[in-house]
Amino acid sequence: MLRLASVVTLVGAAALAWAAPHGKVVRVERNRGIKAVPRLCDIQALAKEGLCVGQPNSGERIALIDQDRGIAVREFRIEQALGAADPFVCSGASPIVFKIKGSLTSGDPDVIADSGRIIGLRNLALDPKVARVMKEQLVPGSQERAELALDVDGNGSVDYMLVRYACDDANNPSPTSDRRFCFDTYLERAGKLVKAHTDNIQICY
Repeated sequence: MLRLASVVTLVGAAALAWAAPHGKVVRVERNRGIKAVPRLCDIQALAKEGLCVGQPNSGERIALIDQDRGIAVREFRIEQALGAADPFVCSGASPIVFKIKGSLTSGDPDVIADSGRIIGLRNLALDPKVARVMKEQLVPGSQERAELALDVDGNGSVDYMLVRYACDDANNPSPTSDRRFCFDTYLERAGKLVKAHTDNIQICY
């Protein structure tokens, strides 16, 4: 298998070299967009704890975003991934919200203490000097406004969008539901925002 992979790689490289005009450097464009789907976390940074949607792992880092001021307020590191969190433990359903413990790896604690609504995003690395919150952004194909929209690379367009709505167990909008909520994640793909993932969270008492 290794030999076959090596042959394919060498043949592909030779074909590219043959097709390219002689004397010129061939530039390979790489996708610099968000690779993994960022997952939502609710972080109490100064208390060194929080909740994360989806199974977290020790060592993972969480970008902290102040929605009110529209800035990234640095990063939180997971040191312990604990069990499922109440009131999201529902009979017959797989856990989806988990407790974590950790600590700040960067950022000013005083700035974070003075922050308003902070959203945490796991699997997302942000440069606070570049990334910014883009407010009043519409969800693709609707007139609804997003819960959060981020320009990650500073080019003036939305790279990540989070949409929150009451829903049923099939992810359909259900305005009368008060114990089940969906969070849609949109990512930029080839210049367009595309729905990449939906988390369906039920509250059980």
